Amino acid sequence: MLSYRGFNYSLYPSMQKINVKPGAKIEDYKAYGSLYSSVLDFLEQAKEPIASLKGRTIWMINSTALGGGVAEMLPSQMRILRELGVSIEWLVIEAREKAFFDITKRIHNAIHGSGNSIFTEEDRQVYEAVNRNNLPKALELINDGDIVVVHDPQPIFDSPVESPKSTVHVHVPEYMGVSMSPYVFAV
Repeated sequence: MLSYRGFNYSLYPSMQKINVKPGAKIEDYKAYGSLYSSVLDFLEQAKEPIASLKGRTIWMINSTALGGGVAEMLPSQMRILRELGVSIEWLVIEAREKAFFDITKRIHNAIHGSGNSIFTEEDRQVYEAVNRNNLPKALELINDGDIVVVHDPQPIFDSPVESPKSTVHVHVPEYMGVSMSPYVFAV
């Protein structure tokens, strides 16, 4: 059991599956004259990629369901993909301790070349402990062959913590094909 500044990480909640509420449909977008031809092009170009996803689920994983660009974009994107028959779900990593998000904000800034890029072993322990507590829920839901899209540096499912089946990090730069978020702790 990891304890950090009096916080017991074994008591952490696990990932939460986010329910995406109904909203705009493809027909709604087609109703805008300026979007009509773009929607038709999209529908035509999407046929083959969507067919290749049959039997698989796309899992979107990020750090918050409210606020921020990812949380604002995912619901409308998911509604459109679901309308086209794609199985797509959204998981949010859970962490109640402010220290975790302070660390991940520093990781974000370091990835983009700014701020304090010095991380301690204690930082690493907190970072990995939160991910270890969230991983079991993800592994319970994600099947072999599913696609996992990780939108933030907070979830590190392709690093020292065991990986789910297929992981793609977005919004996290890569250097020579290696995601940088797990390696900022190199000591």
